Amino acid sequence: MTSQRHTKKEGSHRELFVKTPAKKLLPDEPPVLEDGETVPQEVQGGRDAPLTRSFMEQLFGTLRRDFATLKQEIAAEVKEMKQEVVELGQWIDTQAQGALEEELDCHRRELLTLQDKNQELQYQIEDLENREAQHGQGVERNLTSVPLARVPSVASEMLDGDITIEEVLAALQRLPMGKAPGADGFSAEYYKAFGLQQRRC
Repeated sequence: MTSQRHTKKEGSHRELFVKTPAKKLLPDEPPVLEDGETVPQEVQGGRDAPLTRSFMEQLFGTLRRDFATLKQEIAAEVKEMKQEVVELGQWIDTQAQGALEEELDCHRRELLTLQDKNQELQYQIEDLENREAQHGQGVERNLTSVPLARVPSVASEMLDGDITIEEVLAALQRLPMGKAPGADGFSAEYYKAFGLQQRRC
């Protein structure tokens, strides 16, 4: 069924082409080439009209010129696109370089600020140390110049010496009841009761 339809359709087109005169398929005016020259009369005669050598030369010449023109246009467009790409790359590089330099400048300013603060802090520390030394010397001079009572050398040696067991036991006996004198949590009663045993140990 399908092959019959195609055959019938092709036959109808063939009949239409054969029955239709060539002068009705072609325009009333002779075709014009792009260079302004008209198609020779023998070509206008119809599909089966012979092509002359001059016409073919003109046709190929026109095609060559069109191809050369198209080639030049394409080359110009490619060159323009390359230039745009180069300019875009330069613009991006400039923008990136500017942003990088701005970021580096920001970090430089922060670093300089920190250095200034560090120097100022160092100056303040040195100033405090100098003041402390000056004040200490001044206090020592004042204490030396004031007529204060002095501890005898024997008493000073006793105060600076090690604490004896007798002194510890005497201090424990003076403790009030309910107190815990040490960090171990034992009460004063415990130390008073077992102080002698601890002494023996």
